[in-house]
Amino acid sequence: MQDSYAQLQYDPQTLEITTAEPQVAAPFVAQNEIDPVKGQYRLQLAGLSKDSLPADETIALLNVAVKPSAKMERGEAFKSIVMSDGSFRKTVGEAVYALAASHKYTIGFPYKLTVKGSSLHTKSTLRVTDDAGVPAKGVSIIPSDPLFPQYFAEVKPVTADVYADADPVSAKLASFTQGEQFFSDGVTRGEYTAIRLPDGKTTGWISTAAVDVKLLKDGWGLTDAQGEIRTSLTTLALTNLNLQAVNGDKVSKVFSLSVVPQLGSDMPEYVRTYVTEDMKTTQSIVWKTAPRVERGVIHYVEASKFTGFDQPNIKEQTAEPQLLLAPDRVGETLFHKGLLQSLSPGTEYIYRVGSPGLWSEQYRFTTESASPEAFSFLFVTDSHTNTEEAYHIHQNLLSSAFTNYPDARFVMHGGDIVDDGGIMNEWEQDMKASQLYSGSVPSAYTMGNHDVKNGGKEVFRTALGLPGNGMAGQEQLTYSYDYEDTHFIVLNSEADEVDMQKQAEWLRGNLQASSKKWNIAMFHRPAYHTEDGRGPELVTKYLAPVLEELGADLVLVGHDHALAWTYPMKNGQPMKDGSPGTVYLSGGSSGWKFYDAVKFDYLEYLYDDNFPVYSAITIGKDQILIEARKADGEQLQALTIEKAKTSEPEPEPGTSPSPAPSPSPSPLPSSDPSPEPSQTPSPNPTPTPGSGTGSNPGTVPSTMPSAVATAAPTAVPTTKPVPVEAPQGSIFAAGVNSQALKDTLKGAIAGKDGNVPAPVLKDIADLWSTRTISAFLKLKVINGYADGTFRPDKTITRGEFAAIVAKAFGLAKSDASALQLSDVNTHWAQEAIAVLASNGIIAGYPDGTFKPAREISRSEIIMILSRIVNFNSAAPVKAGIIFSDTADSWNKDQIARAAQIGLINGKGNGKFAPAQSSTRAEALTIVMNALCLDPEIKALMDQLSK
Repeated sequence: MQDSYAQLQYDPQTLEITTAEPQVAAPFVAQNEIDPVKGQYRLQLAGLSKDSLPADETIALLNVAVKPSAKMERGEAFKSIVMSDGSFRKTVGEAVYALAASHKYTIGFPYKLTVKGSSLHTKSTLRVTDDAGVPAKGVSIIPSDPLFPQYFAEVKPVTADVYADADPVSAKLASFTQGEQFFSDGVTRGEYTAIRLPDGKTTGWISTAAVDVKLLKDGWGLTDAQGEIRTSLTTLALTNLNLQAVNGDKVSKVFSLSVVPQLGSDMPEYVRTYVTEDMKTTQSIVWKTAPRVERGVIHYVEASKFTGFDQPNIKEQTAEPQLLLAPDRVGETLFHKGLLQSLSPGTEYIYRVGSPGLWSEQYRFTTESASPEAFSFLFVTDSHTNTEEAYHIHQNLLSSAFTNYPDARFVMHGGDIVDDGGIMNEWEQDMKASQLYSGSVPSAYTMGNHDVKNGGKEVFRTALGLPGNGMAGQEQLTYSYDYEDTHFIVLNSEADEVDMQKQAEWLRGNLQASSKKWNIAMFHRPAYHTEDGRGPELVTKYLAPVLEELGADLVLVGHDHALAWTYPMKNGQPMKDGSPGTVYLSGGSSGWKFYDAVKFDYLEYLYDDNFPVYSAITIGKDQILIEARKADGEQLQALTIEKAKTSEPEPEPGTSPSPAPSPSPSPLPSSDPSPEPSQTPSPNPTPTPGSGTGSNPGTVPSTMPSAVATAAPTAVPTTKPVPVEAPQGSIFAAGVNSQALKDTLKGAIAGKDGNVPAPVLKDIADLWSTRTISAFLKLKVINGYADGTFRPDKTITRGEFAAIVAKAFGLAKSDASALQLSDVNTHWAQEAIAVLASNGIIAGYPDGTFKPAREISRSEIIMILSRIVNFNSAAPVKAGIIFSDTADSWNKDQIARAAQIGLINGKGNGKFAPAQSSTRAEALTIVMNALCLDPEIKALMDQLSK
């Protein structure tokens, strides 16, 4: 080779060639040029011979460095050096064009600089590590941009005045005291030095003799053994600083620091409690202040021992301060995160937070009980608190929820807390909305797609005090905790596919390690959507298979803004036959944003009207009860998920108890039947349902052998005995002794002059159903509760309804062999159920069960009454009603005929809501309407009610 030429190309904003040394003798070097503007290096050799080249054939050595201002995040292409042109010529012939193959390498800064703390007049922590993450000691940090401040000035005398110009006759801007510090450009004019005032915009002039002016890098010194510098010299004004770690020829990438205002006040704001891994003995408490309040503590004591916070029995726990730079850069705030430990189970505590002279109000919380018991919690999702109005909508819903369920132990939020996670004010709107409970009732949150937007993930992790026991790298975004006999797992549906795969592995291990009876998961994006056009999610691919394989009972999701739940799901398929599976509850919207929904095949229930909703979830020994309600208290629907019972149920007080109801010689109904309401009345506030005392009829423990959930069967039960044939021309079936009913009513009226007293119950006055309830109370078909209430708006179970029907219609056990039902032998309504079964009025489920503790749906009530009342013998009282929501109902013809003969009127909005669980008042009204199809019974009822 006689001649050769090579041209290298690189990105001049990222790299620079500092030296280029040819390794051949100078006479052979025709060109050796660096063009730092174009990012090129050219080398041309001429007159070479075989003896001209070094033994190792190296023709040039280049020293390449990363520019201090390089932006490494631009990608690998900008870090590359490529041969863009080249040729060689042998001793004979023309030059041959040639390019060398690229050589791959990795470049980066030897140091990494991070800064924590950027609000005005607070301390920043500057931290330097090497490329392996090891703290770097003795490193200098310099302001690298001359356009930004390089100096600081510190006031020396007791006071010093600052002027608008370098002249004491100019306007006086301010007076400052000894020790105060300011950014300075180092500029002097006459006897005055320029300083930058804290607003970052105003330049003032102070006497040069009144200040010491130093370089910023000298003021904060070198990094310590932890690789840190802690200084307030970085936040002297609302401006920018470009900082770079430098140690000889080793540098870091430039860190751009924007100094922002402090957010918050000295007093504690937004005191909130959160769930913890062990809620028997620990409690997480978080509050917010301005960053200048560096230390916060919690004072606490058992409520029974509290006499004042100045007493020696008060315990103190220091909180960990965590700074948060608002993602929209409106300022920086400080969250104080405390964890109380070694608490006593089942104990109420009183606490306050803050610092001396800056204390919050007094709060209370109660730890989880030592032994498992029934409990309730609230589930809301998609609040999107982006405005003051949105905050009020969400808070009003929560206020209603706690009015109806005052004993709820905690609140679970299914994500999309805010509408844009990058706007700090939206997070504060949520903090305001939750203040009505959050100081005493803990919360659990999962992150939604709106929460993570524009840097919102950092707010979620810093502002909330969630458990840190989740998947590595996804702490606070994934976590788990136990409460009573239930294991809760919170997952992150916003993870990418790599993390989602890891999350599925973590989920599997977490579920397998749980020994609790119930397992409930929560994440934001649904595995099974309600909105049309949304495809399968990563959670569908990775999380749902694990949850369904390992038998999770309930999964709480959001995102679609419609209230819905699936049939039990197994291997991605709905178990419509009642087989065990995992139920997915989509919580609707707890805010202002609503979407239309589609009732896909896997959905058992759907509600997509534009109203905020919440779900109250009660977990007992053997069942999960879900009650969905609007802000006005109206119950939309209920769902029960059951498992094998762990203890014998206690007697049921809602109807006549043990001994089991038997046919009454004088059964029957009530006064003139009231029409079915156009809308289910809003319930009066009632205690949270439980299964401990048996005083709540909606939660009697079931004997279901496996986890099964449904609000109503999707088809008429298949295992039927011989049905009752109602004789043509007769209103009632043969098993109903209508004459005995009439005689009973006549005797009651004759003996009491129509003034048969009824028990006085405090919650049935002035209701649409008052006369009906009173009539059944007089006839002792039903009883009230021990607290003097009837609770007309509570849902009614299959067992309760069987007892009412058997007694009201005076049914006797048939001689026909009774259907054997496996789950009623120990139920309080066993005899009544047996009476209905022997008369062919009820038939069990395909698995041989009756499920007496399951809530009865409105369509089931019509089916049962259709076997007691001859619908075809009753004269129509109105034109055919066409309900808009019964076309797919399994007994739509029965429902239509029931409407024609006056048994039902629907919900007043053109709908019947066939799958909706019936309330106690609704069930009694339909039974009364059925009884009064007999004109003589109706007349007697009218007389009884006078």
